[in-house]
Amino acid sequence: MSFFDKDGNSRHDWNIFLDNFPTIGVFKLPHDSNEAYYDKNVASMLHIEGDNMSKDSFYALLDSLNENQIEDYKNIYMYTAGGETSYIKIKIVYDTDYMLGFVQDVTQIMEARSHKDNANEYDMLTGMYTRDYFIKRVRSMLSEISGTAQCCMAAIHINGIERVDSELNYDKTALCVATAANAIKRFISDNVIIGVKSYKDFFIFF
Repeated sequence: MSFFDKDGNSRHDWNIFLDNFPTIGVFKLPHDSNEAYYDKNVASMLHIEGDNMSKDSFYALLDSLNENQIEDYKNIYMYTAGGETSYIKIKIVYDTDYMLGFVQDVTQIMEARSHKDNANEYDMLTGMYTRDYFIKRVRSMLSEISGTAQCCMAAIHINGIERVDSELNYDKTALCVATAANAIKRFISDNVIIGVKSYKDFFIFF
C-alpha cells in the first residue's frame, strides 16, 4: 500500500501537485494498520526515506516535533535533521478510519519574521510583502525608473475563498490561501514584486 490507495490517474495528478508545491505534503495513519504512510514531500521535509514506516516510529517523530514547538506560533515546530534546521507546520485532522496530517515547510516565512527589521514586511500566512511594505517597495522602484522604461501594476482576485471559510473552517481556508500564494510566488524575480492586500487579493508590480 502506498500513501493513498489511488488509481493511476489520481496518483499522476497528485504527483504533479507535489512537484509544483514542494513545501506542502500529507501523511496518513489508518486506524486498521500498523503503518504510517506519507508522500514524497513529507519524506523530503522530514528527511525520512520511502513512503511508509511503522506507526510507532512515526509517532516518535511527531513527539520529537512537539518538544520543539515555537512559542506563540500554533502548530509550528523547529526541526533539525540531516544537518539542516527548518520550521515545519503540521495540521492534523481526525477521521473515523484514519488520522490525516498536512505538513508545510514555513522556514522562509519564519526566518523572515525572525529579523526585527523585517517584522512588518512579510505576511505570515503567504510569505509575501504586506500591503504597506509593497507600497513602499513600489515607490522605491518608481523612483529608480528613468528614460523610456515602463512598468505595470496588476491585481489578482481569488474567487471562492469566502465559501471555503463559511462551509469548512479557518485552517482549511488558510491551506487554500497558502497553496495559491505558493503558485503566485513562482513569478517573483528582481523585476517582479508581489504583495498581499487580503487573503483573496494580491498586487503585482513589474
